[in-house]
Amino acid sequence: MNAVYNPDQRSSLNCIEIPCADSQGNQTNDVDIAKTWSTITQPTEVENVIIERNIKHFDQAEGSPFTQENLQDLLGYDGVSNAIEELLTGNINSIDLTTYNPGTTQILQRLVTNHKLQDVDDDLTYEEWCQGIRKWSEKTTTSPSGRHLGHYKELLKDDSLHPEYNDSNKDPSHNIMKVYYKMSVAALLTGTSLDRWQDVITTMIPKIPGCNRIDKLRAIHIFEADYSHVKWYGML
Repeated sequence: MNAVYNPDQRSSLNCIEIPCADSQGNQTNDVDIAKTWSTITQPTEVENVIIERNIKHFDQAEGSPFTQENLQDLLGYDGVSNAIEELLTGNINSIDLTTYNPGTTQILQRLVTNHKLQDVDDDLTYEEWCQGIRKWSEKTTTSPSGRHLGHYKELLKDDSLHPEYNDSNKDPSHNIMKVYYKMSVAALLTGTSLDRWQDVITTMIPKIPGCNRIDKLRAIHIFEADYSHVKWYGML
């Protein structure tokens, strides 16, 4: 658990700079023309400003065809709807393509699947799973649930470090690891998203060290370690 006993020097984002006024002294929220910036230090306000910024940042596609009311209602905000199911099974007759521009129509047509989707190939062996964990830097931030990468690494420590275990008294940590492996592969093969996998922490880090301007922050999404590990092998 090296990340616990020897942590790096890090600091939290305890303040943020937002645009205040342009070169003429006029109040502005535009980061491109702002010449004066104000600093926010109150934690709740910092959080609210970052959330508002991220909503706008991740909504930059707003106005494109698939974010407009008619298509969004048809396909669903999350892409899960009856229309999507029909598209993926080769039926596009329920969608009036004459109401959309040629580019949008072509995308919809290409979404149509007229053949059976390929089954997921179960080629991630237990040894490959373990090898990937061993190579993965423990300093990587993972797991909103608290099941950090270091927990997996601890389960894979060399048996020679534990002389009390032998052929007749197996180290139980390997059995625990096999359970984790089988759970991930089972979720993969059945198309199941574990509840833990659906929680994501978004952290904000400065693109430029020491610069806390709202437009100079990078959003990093923290996923569960086992979910990221499966994605690493291109299995999802």
